[in-house]
Amino acid sequence: MTIKKRLILANMAMILIPILAFLLIDFLAGIFWFQQSRGGVDPESKNDFLQLRLILMLVVLVLTNGWLTYSVSRSIIKPVQELMQAAEQISSGALDQPIYVRRKDELGQLAASFERMRLKLKASAEIKEQYEHHRRELIANISHDLRTPMTAIKGYCEGIRDGVCDSKEKLERYTTTILNKIKELDHLIEQLFTFSKLEFNGAPLDLREINIEAYMKDYTEELQYDMEQMGIRLTYYSDLQSPVIVHADPKQLKRAVENIVQNSIKYMNNPDGQIALSLHPSDEKGVIIRIEDDGPGIPAEHVPHIFEHFYRAEPSRSQQTGGSGLGLAIVKRIMEQHNGIVSMTSEVGKGTRIELLLHGL
Repeated sequence: MTIKKRLILANMAMILIPILAFLLIDFLAGIFWFQQSRGGVDPESKNDFLQLRLILMLVVLVLTNGWLTYSVSRSIIKPVQELMQAAEQISSGALDQPIYVRRKDELGQLAASFERMRLKLKASAEIKEQYEHHRRELIANISHDLRTPMTAIKGYCEGIRDGVCDSKEKLERYTTTILNKIKELDHLIEQLFTFSKLEFNGAPLDLREINIEAYMKDYTEELQYDMEQMGIRLTYYSDLQSPVIVHADPKQLKRAVENIVQNSIKYMNNPDGQIALSLHPSDEKGVIIRIEDDGPGIPAEHVPHIFEHFYRAEPSRSQQTGGSGLGLAIVKRIMEQHNGIVSMTSEVGKGTRIELLLHGL
């Protein structure tokens, strides 16, 4: 029953109950007085009867109204006090105590709203705590990733300064290593810069109409030579029956595919590894860019979180392979900017498949 109905019924009861009580008292008192006055009615007895009748009516009025007022007030004030206590707990940060909903009126709806708010605040606090944990982990990882190449560069530079390079071949090897370490630093800084722009500033896209088949074919040809030098076979094929034009930023799309490919290379544990790029049609004239590898795969419990910021499926192993843990988060953000979808399936020991869905024109 709603509070409005309860108040209406209480007000009606405050009127009807005293009236019924008055009638009952008047009837009983009348019978009693009639029996007592068979021998005659004197004015004094009549006045006593009227006074008693009035007193009884006042007592009934006070008792009925007092009881109804107390009952209705208690039914409203008690849950309000419980909600006040819950609000104080929430404001103090105690979000684990549930708010029980025992009523079906407006106060019950209010309690349900408080409970939904508590659950949302709790979820938000958990996300914030997780984000803070990832942020601290990111700082630790970046510190490690920056320190490792910097230490190597410092060591090789000191070796050159101290005359350790006593041959042209050794000097060339030292300088090549220094250059490679600088490239590692440059890649890490570029990842951080890209993530910062995408996440906080929303880097504007340079959208163009792209023939996705020609675009991916050119990109694959660029990659193939470098992949062969690493001992990794790169294949490409298209399952498209007709040209598909997408509205995309060619630079950002390349970055998304490249981040996925680089991630596959980083964790490839197969000396004869293979990465396959392919195109497949999707609904609404769209296209699916599929990147598959035969690497170690990712445990099922990590797959739902793999595109989260700073997330690493194997933190200890990531320390060895390097990287900021932002590559796939950048992929997701780029796809969101393109109104596309990124998804992953993986099986430990068999490999990983990542698909990028882009809508066609």
